[in-house]
Amino acid sequence: MDNDMIFQELPNSTQNPLLATSTFFKYCKPRFRWVVTKNRFSEWLQSKIDSELIRPAYWHDGTAYFSTHQVWQIHRLGSSHLQQDSSAATVEFETLLHLLVEIQDHYLPEIRSNQRVGEYRDYRGSAAIGGTYFFGRTEYMLSAIRKWRRHNIEEGYFDPSEALSKSSLDVTALMRWIRHLVAVAEGIDPLQKWRMLIRYSRYSRRQSLKFNALLAQDFYEMAEILNLFARDLSLGTHASESSDVTDILQTDSFSNVPQWKIERFGKSLSRPYEMLEFLSNEFDLNPRPRAVVLTEGEEWRAIKKLYAYYGYDPELLGIEFRSISGEGNFTLANWQCFVEYMHEKQVLIYFLLDREGHTENQAKRLLKKKRTFSFPGLKKVVPSRDRIRVWAQSFEESNFTDAQIRRALARQRIQVSSRDIAAVRGAAGRTKGLINALSDKLQVPVDKPRLDIDLADELISQRQKRPNVKYLRPIEKFVERSGQLIMLNHQPTGQDIRRLNMETGLLG
Repeated sequence: MDNDMIFQELPNSTQNPLLATSTFFKYCKPRFRWVVTKNRFSEWLQSKIDSELIRPAYWHDGTAYFSTHQVWQIHRLGSSHLQQDSSAATVEFETLLHLLVEIQDHYLPEIRSNQRVGEYRDYRGSAAIGGTYFFGRTEYMLSAIRKWRRHNIEEGYFDPSEALSKSSLDVTALMRWIRHLVAVAEGIDPLQKWRMLIRYSRYSRRQSLKFNALLAQDFYEMAEILNLFARDLSLGTHASESSDVTDILQTDSFSNVPQWKIERFGKSLSRPYEMLEFLSNEFDLNPRPRAVVLTEGEEWRAIKKLYAYYGYDPELLGIEFRSISGEGNFTLANWQCFVEYMHEKQVLIYFLLDREGHTENQAKRLLKKKRTFSFPGLKKVVPSRDRIRVWAQSFEESNFTDAQIRRALARQRIQVSSRDIAAVRGAAGRTKGLINALSDKLQVPVDKPRLDIDLADELISQRQKRPNVKYLRPIEKFVERSGQLIMLNHQPTGQDIRRLNMETGLLG
């Protein structure tokens, strides 16, 4: 029976288990649509063993065990277009399998990563056999995993050159297998266009794919093991310097990254969190806001309603609202660093403020000030006046009529005439905003956040009744103009678009 197995000794691998027929069936079922029942699969597998088209990786106590990498054989033998050189292909793959199983423990922790954090699996033994579920998983930063592998190579615990020579494969054969596995994976992968995004997902999430999508991940994984191995062999122009094995099929040389990737992502290719930003932009999945609108108090709740009414739904477009908690907090010192950083991230910043205290002076300082922190293409903190809107008076006084304010106050059971409101509005020497002054006159507390929402409702109701009105209130003009610009503020999918965004001057 020893001659009927690939390995004469149990492989010393702790990261990837050998599976008995029943568990190998469970492994194959989500990968192949034709693998339906355990009995039929076992019969089919036995027929291939009898035909010497596939051999168990190892026999133990009369039980046949298979490597997960042997899905390549299952895929090939399950094809209706089986080639004539089946026996030769079987022998050639078994040679590769010997190499894969010997070196896999050094590379699987990196390959089973989200390009930031990798994982070690512990099957509680010096060799993993029979298990389908790992007993423990320890996560490490990918840099630590790579450092660990370099240490093992430098100290002689792992010698890539020796492993290659023992396999009877040469460099040419190794590279041919990498190309072949990548080509097969891309040929069957229904999610090929999502490949980069999937690579940045957790390994467990990738394993929840089904059929060809999942099988393609197995082939990518095998190719990635060999590609990392080739890089550790220091094969010069033969080894890919890219972190993605699929680049091998897109370039003339194994040492090159495709030019389109360099042009689009630049140095970000080696900076995972920058790549996450570009990838999420490319697939329209970036949750970062396109704009942040800051108001003095809670007026943003009313303004949010107006954005939605005029077709710029903040929840869909990506507009965030914040309160600066009082005009005294609006200073150059408080906001300059924040605005500069958000403009670097392509987020438009708007301030809506009452004309009180030192607001105007601080607004002028922000508009004139040059950036403190240098960034390519950006010079000013705030590029134009439309980003800081200082109302002629207070928010309520500048945007709503006395009748609207009266009706909104009535919703709070505060009865006041339009004449009284006009009198307070025109009072000489008034130092407070209209609503605060009116509250003092009536000796009644006013819920300003609620009032602002009710005022927005009043204005929306009026516009619904008379949609063709030509005169727009200042807040309506602001919403329309800023909404149009925010809608055009698409997050950049690469360095070139980011550069073009900076050159527009809209971000400083």
